[in-house]
Amino acid sequence: MTASGVDLPSSMITFADIDGDHRDDYLAVNDHGRIWAWRNNCGGGGLSWVVQGEIATGVGAARNQVFLTDLNGDRRDDYLVSSTTGMVAAWSNNGQVRKG
Repeated sequence: MTASGVDLPSSMITFADIDGDHRDDYLAVNDHGRIWAWRNNCGGGGLSWVVQGEIATGVGAARNQVFLTDLNGDRRDDYLVSSTTGMVAAWSNNGQVRKG
């Protein structure tokens, strides 16, 4: 087993690299685009998943409109919201992730 879960529906769970270490982290995205994270520390000693808490307050977008991908090449996935017309708004991941 890689992750024991956080007692949320699987539809809320996604994985993305929020800290640029080439390991995807465990994320929960709610119906309004808020995101809570558990940083992947596998192979780093100590706990396997480090609680980060809420990392994005959301912008009221539906979960299926929220995407996480690296737009600027810094290896940290950024927060994107796609509208129903295909317009995309993006917020850069500034790297403020707790390391332990």
